[in-house]
Amino acid sequence: MPEITPNLGLYLKNPVTDGNDTFNIETMLNRNWRKIDEKVALKTEVETSESVQQKIDEAIAGLINGAPEALDTLRELAQAMGDDPNFATTVLNRLTTAEQNFAAHSADYVKHPGYAVATGVANAYEIILNPAPSGYTDGMAVTVKINVDSTGSSTLNVNGLGAKPLKKANGNDVTNLKANGVYTFRYNASTGNFILQGEGGEFSEPWFTGEFHDQWFDTGITVPANSVLLQVNPNDNALYFVTIDTIYKYDILTATLTTMASNTMNTSPEPSWDATDLNGKDP
Repeated sequence: MPEITPNLGLYLKNPVTDGNDTFNIETMLNRNWRKIDEKVALKTEVETSESVQQKIDEAIAGLINGAPEALDTLRELAQAMGDDPNFATTVLNRLTTAEQNFAAHSADYVKHPGYAVATGVANAYEIILNPAPSGYTDGMAVTVKINVDSTGSSTLNVNGLGAKPLKKANGNDVTNLKANGVYTFRYNASTGNFILQGEGGEFSEPWFTGEFHDQWFDTGITVPANSVLLQVNPNDNALYFVTIDTIYKYDILTATLTTMASNTMNTSPEPSWDATDLNGKDP
């Protein structure tokens, strides 16, 4: 009985069972040769081992693509990723955690102050922080750029949480906020007030001993030219200034200026004064 080859599908005779069959040239030769010819036409050229190796090398080089020697094998890459089979998931989780931590830090106004430009009217200031605080917390800090001069006791309302009085550290009201001045306050939960930060809290810019002023900061009080800040006395809430011939006292609480004493010139260029004129304190 004739058989068909499994690969090329060639027709062949079994000499035991088909020995007496008539030999058919068309069946046994022509058809088989045509099948072989068709298969040969479809077969690609067999590559040599050298050409195969070259292609492998090129593929590997393309994969490495100039990677440093310490990272040019799969093992080295695995080690660099901590041998973590779920490296992508691990990185994504860490990025998510970092994002959450950043958001929490941004909303923590105790660790760092939030900044905003005030709106509202004089003495009743309002600001909006982003992210919005959920409530007032002890130690919460805000830095505010004032939009209009205050004319008396003032309050601050943060994100509509309610107006809170603005106080100095000594408990007195903050009454002299200036437009475009930048002030920092911290919330005191025990008193329900925002406390002005910084020594004195009277001015929108600092003062320095030995600095000359024709006008004392933003108080609006004019003194003789070339007055020098001599002393800050926290015991009586006063600033002491001196010119070439006069000592002045500025009372912070009452915003009044008084002449303390007249100086006389020594042989040195520095003025002399009586220490008792400075409330018993040497300058």
